[in-house]
Amino acid sequence: MRMTRAGIAARERLTARRLTMMLAVLLLTVVVLLIVAVAVGSESVNLATIFKIMVAEVSGRAADVTSEQRIIIAEIRLPRALMAMVVGAALAVAGAAYQALLKNPLADPGVLLLDEPYQGFDHGTYINFWDHCAAWRDAGKAVLVVTHMLAELGRADRVVELPVHESRRRREGAR
Repeated sequence: MRMTRAGIAARERLTARRLTMMLAVLLLTVVVLLIVAVAVGSESVNLATIFKIMVAEVSGRAADVTSEQRIIIAEIRLPRALMAMVVGAALAVAGAAYQALLKNPLADPGVLLLDEPYQGFDHGTYINFWDHCAAWRDAGKAVLVVTHMLAELGRADRVVELPVHESRRRREGAR
């Protein structure tokens, strides 16, 4: 099923409802991944036990679990998973700050960089990909496609060929 360029552009708009749904899905994903990170390990601990331990740690009450399970969850797995979340968030913020500070044009939402994006596509999806690129371009976005395939040069507004460094030419010529 092919969409028109106007249909693609309309579908890409971020409304308040879409933003709320996206944030809810992302938050749910983080919670599920946190539970998986705490639950999975060499020592098997079921979810009910994990929740008992977490509630006991927050409320200060004693949990009806073995001391080994409490140590594994409350002192090893949960702090490790929470620290991984904090470090990941800090790296994301640092990356965004660097992009803003250095004014990287590739960090602009109007620039889309795609490196060999159509590997493994069937023919229909491959054609649909180029239709999407045209719609993004028509919507005012810069679409940069990095590829070694030259069959679709007619679809590009500009083609830049990167030269091979002289030292590499000599190495490959010696083989």
